[in-house]
Amino acid sequence: MNLAEKQKHWAGVTARWRESGISQAGFCRANSLALWKFQYWLRRERRVAAGAGAVGSDGFVRVQAEPERGCGLVLRFPSGMELVIGSVFDEAALRRVVYCLGGAAC
Repeated sequence: MNLAEKQKHWAGVTARWRESGISQAGFCRANSLALWKFQYWLRRERRVAAGAGAVGSDGFVRVQAEPERGCGLVLRFPSGMELVIGSVFDEAALRRVVYCLGGAAC
């Protein structure tokens, strides 16, 4: 399998994991995948996506917000960083986190 075929294969695998709503480890166990290999391709996919998430003319980097089952909200940044916000959260704390992520001094 060449690199393009591997990328296509693993893109499908990571898409199925996202749709499954289960943990990475659980998904890998259920699909007889090595967790380390799955995580390698997931990181690789995120790095490629980060390159595509360039700063716009407004100075903001595009982020993708995806609701996750049972945990509220997960913000996945182009850098691969994730911010998990539970279904019950402290609004003031979230404001401080967002302020700090904006690059201002905390």
